[in-house]
Amino acid sequence: DLHEVPVAEWPAIYANVVNGMPATLIGSLASVLVSLSASGRLWTLQAEGLAPAAPDGTIDANGALDRLRPPLLGTMARAPVAYTLWRTAVKSTKLGGVDIKAGDRIVIGVGSALAQAPGEVGLMFGDGRNGGSGNERHACPARSIAIGAQCGAIAALLQAGELRGSPDPALLRLPIG
Repeated sequence: DLHEVPVAEWPAIYANVVNGMPATLIGSLASVLVSLSASGRLWTLQAEGLAPAAPDGTIDANGALDRLRPPLLGTMARAPVAYTLWRTAVKSTKLGGVDIKAGDRIVIGVGSALAQAPGEVGLMFGDGRNGGSGNERHACPARSIAIGAQCGAIAALLQAGELRGSPDPALLRLPIG
């Protein structure tokens, strides 16, 4: 929530989102689609439909998000695109018995942390926006956008027509015409 962040920090947050989000979002979406295709979950979602359609044929966005969010987050947690990150400590602390001084650079093994704490999806995005320890301003500012954009992209693919697999789970076919 930007209400809690000093206005002087807004440009840096914006720059981080603009510079970091596109590549991470595209990489994550590709990873998720490959995993959903290889596991068969994509075909189940396609066969079952995203959510009940309205009489005019439109899909209920909240219902689709409810169907897509669990497999999306689960896949992201098993194969995070940002497998390692670096951060700069803003205050001195002790972590795992190691003294860390303000200004120290720390390498964070997101993939390793997620492997040791399955289901802790918030680790991918930093401190977590819901129920975090109070350091949310150091978490990913684009978390909701990233999840929403990936769910939207997957929903659009599933609604575009009958997706077909190929021997390579990274290649999906969508017949046109």
